[in-house]
Amino acid sequence: MDKLQRFRQTRRFLAVTILFTVILLGIVARLYFLQVVKGTYYAGVAEDNRLRIISTDAPRGEIRDRNGVILATDVPSFDIVVTTYDLKNSNQELGVVAQLTGAKLQTLKDTVKKAGAGPYTPITVVRNVSKVV
Repeated sequence: MDKLQRFRQTRRFLAVTILFTVILLGIVARLYFLQVVKGTYYAGVAEDNRLRIISTDAPRGEIRDRNGVILATDVPSFDIVVTTYDLKNSNQELGVVAQLTGAKLQTLKDTVKKAGAGPYTPITVVRNVSKVV
């Protein structure tokens, strides 16, 4: 009986070991597939997910007095916002912003430097630009 019991324990241990080995190999194979085979695809998806254009349409109309004279009106306003993480070559990229908006390059650099924000914190470098820019 002792040999039979030991044989069953050995067989169970072997079955559990094989099961865990198969599961581990499956996980390793999946990780290889995601990292090596599909790595470029997922890097592109992550990059596309990081960049967002936020458009907020909120026309409020005009405020008039009882005689119909306009007291207040809405004017579209656009800001150029950057993060330090996105500024790989800050001189070149801020130079393009300066050229398009007419702002001074040094002023833009000072604005980014003065903000001292984390890499993903938005920094407004130019306010009230036209939508064409």
